[in-house]
Amino acid sequence: MIPVATEKARLFELNFIAVRVCDFAASLRFYHQILGLEIRHQKPDWAYLETTGMTFELFGGASPARDDLAWGRGQAVRPAIVVPDFASATKRLQQRGAQFAATTEQSAVGGPSRELIAPENIRWSLAQASETPAVEQAAHPRIGWVELAAHDLTGQERFYREILQMRSDPRTPKPVLRQAGGQPLLMLRAGAEPPEPRPALEGSPRAGQPVVLSFETPDIQAAHRHMQRLSVPLSKDLTHHDWGGIDFFVRDADGLPVQVVEYLPTS
Repeated sequence: MIPVATEKARLFELNFIAVRVCDFAASLRFYHQILGLEIRHQKPDWAYLETTGMTFELFGGASPARDDLAWGRGQAVRPAIVVPDFASATKRLQQRGAQFAATTEQSAVGGPSRELIAPENIRWSLAQASETPAVEQAAHPRIGWVELAAHDLTGQERFYREILQMRSDPRTPKPVLRQAGGQPLLMLRAGAEPPEPRPALEGSPRAGQPVVLSFETPDIQAAHRHMQRLSVPLSKDLTHHDWGGIDFFVRDADGLPVQVVEYLPTS
């Protein structure tokens, strides 16, 4: 059972997605040349790509993707790129060679949405929503929300609302969680397949999922105490990194890895 949070202070901000791939070069070409994202920083098997709304980092070194990978089947998190003109953005990306699902749907906040298929069958959404700010610059697209396919929908809503302190949006018929106005949304959807067995803790805490969520905190020690007080198990304890941050990993109600990180000021 996921315990109930008692703290009122908001320690967490949903701000980052990590995408893990097997063929790093092919995926980087897709995000840079097809989607048109600028590469801000790059190292072997890692790239920081320019987006707004949420940070997007691409990591290599993943195991080969499942042949039947789809959103809700081996991939729980589906990020959404929000554009001001859905029709023209779809046409432009198709002309560059991007592949989309056959059907266009309505998102939970209104407006058209269509699944975008990246290398290794990793799924994104391309969407338009009047409520969510969308930038015009194609090289710096906005990640306006992430959709989370849940096996335990009630448990997932409770975890993100009560442990990670997101707020329910009463204006939507389906579970949508938000933070402050203009911040990325977390949209929960039922129907995911049962979680796969958890990887050994000595391996990467991101292992097993191609897209992983990260929450930033201004006080990693307070966030760590918060998890301990609420008896939330850690899949990886506090770790100092040479890239200038301290993080730990927890698992949500479906057993998915979630990073909590504080970025330390640079001297």
